[in-house]
Amino acid sequence: MRTINKKDCNNYDVWKVKNKKVKTYHALIEHPEIKAMLKNALTEEQLGLCCYCCDVLRTSHIEHFKPQTLYPKLSLDYQNMHVSCSSDKLKKRHCGAKKDNHDPCDAERAIICPLNPNCSELFEYDQLGYISPANDNKLAKDTIDVLGLNDPSLRSSRRAVIEAYYSCPEYWKEKISDNPLPSFYNVIEYFAKN
Repeated sequence: MRTINKKDCNNYDVWKVKNKKVKTYHALIEHPEIKAMLKNALTEEQLGLCCYCCDVLRTSHIEHFKPQTLYPKLSLDYQNMHVSCSSDKLKKRHCGAKKDNHDPCDAERAIICPLNPNCSELFEYDQLGYISPANDNKLAKDTIDVLGLNDPSLRSSRRAVIEAYYSCPEYWKEKISDNPLPSFYNVIEYFAKN
């Protein structure tokens, strides 16, 4: 996970003012151009990476960090929206599909928000592609569990990136300043620093 620096989405804000009758995100089904504009703006501010696992967004969906079912008043709040990769939704293996309607503020299993300015510092990686909580941080541990961030497919992909990094670290150090960022940028950055 890496910190997402939210920007204003002025076109969306103007649209919301003009369309005050639209009260829920689900009502946007009648406004596909607005959903597309939102997804593009969110993807751009995330530099093309999933808000949770940091894989490149291939198939994706707009994710509400605080679920619409539990926080209906935030369903149209741009600050609550991110783009998550779409793992097999039937199997709900990782990221937003796995999180589903989990309350990120749940006292028992709260999770880290990608807007947290220190979120990348709360995780560590090993050379096999496993992610673990830094300093046994409970919030990081629960985030890994709730989002399925040690799913075998993610571990395998991270491991491949780590092996590629070690085969040519100078190349990868240059890639971490690209836009869009490479898959698992956060892992490359972690190993470049450690």
